[in-house]
Amino acid sequence: MAPISFDIFGYIHEARQAHGLRAQDYTRYRRFCATHLRTVRKAAGLSQGTATGFHKRPVDGEVANSGEHVEIQLLLAERAWAYAMDLREQHSRTEEPRQLQHVVRRLRAGSKAAQQLARIAPGFCDVRTGLAAAAYWLQLQSQLRFEQQEWEAALDSAALAR
Repeated sequence: MAPISFDIFGYIHEARQAHGLRAQDYTRYRRFCATHLRTVRKAAGLSQGTATGFHKRPVDGEVANSGEHVEIQLLLAERAWAYAMDLREQHSRTEEPRQLQHVVRRLRAGSKAAQQLARIAPGFCDVRTGLAAAAYWLQLQSQLRFEQQEWEAALDSAALAR
C-alpha cells in the first residue's frame, strides 16, 4: 500500500478561509468543523452514536489507515482550537476569569488530538505529511503554553514548529 499524502496546512488554510475566519467568526468555523467531522466519521464508518446512544470510537494506530482518519483527527483539533479562540474573544469583552481556564482546557484538547494525529500519521502517510502533523501539534502546543503563561516552553514549541 502506497503512503498517503495529505496537505495538512493547505487543508486548514482553505477551511478557515471558506468557513468564517476571514471575518474572525470562530463560532461559524467551529460549527463547520463539528458538522464536517460528523460527515467524515460517517463516511469512514466511525460514527459514534445512533438515536439510542453514544459509542466512543477513537481513531488510533490500529484503525487508522486512510486520509479520512487524518481528517478526523485534524477536525477534532481544529474544532477545539476554534472554540478556544471564541472563548478568548469572549473573555476580552467580559473579563471573566473562569473563561481563561476554559480556553486552556479547549487548547489542551486540541493539542491532544493533534498529538494523536502526529502519532498515527507516520504509520500510513508519507514523510511530508508526518512532519506537517508534528509541526501542527507543536504549533497548538505553543499556543497552549502561551495561554498558560509558560513563556519558555511556548517559545521552544514555536521554534520547533518552524
